[in-house]
Amino acid sequence: MIDEIIEIIKEAEIDVLCTQKDYKEINIWEDLHMDSIDLLTVLSDLGRHFEVELDTLELGSIKTIGDIAEYIAQKKSA
Repeated sequence: MIDEIIEIIKEAEIDVLCTQKDYKEINIWEDLHMDSIDLLTVLSDLGRHFEVELDTLELGSIKTIGDIAEYIAQKKSA
């Protein structure tokens, strides 16, 4: 499930210039320079795709692409 989520994020064509890192370890704040609106947009799209509801109060711990994938996978299995 997590690998599937990572592939969908990759297909979203998020501009990733830090190819020296494992994709899961890419920091969305430092490496991608995303802001909270960007994160909500990505999570909202993934939530619709995987038919899960997101709780914005739970998003504070998300720092990497891997965190996003794990969060969606956790919601999907709940």
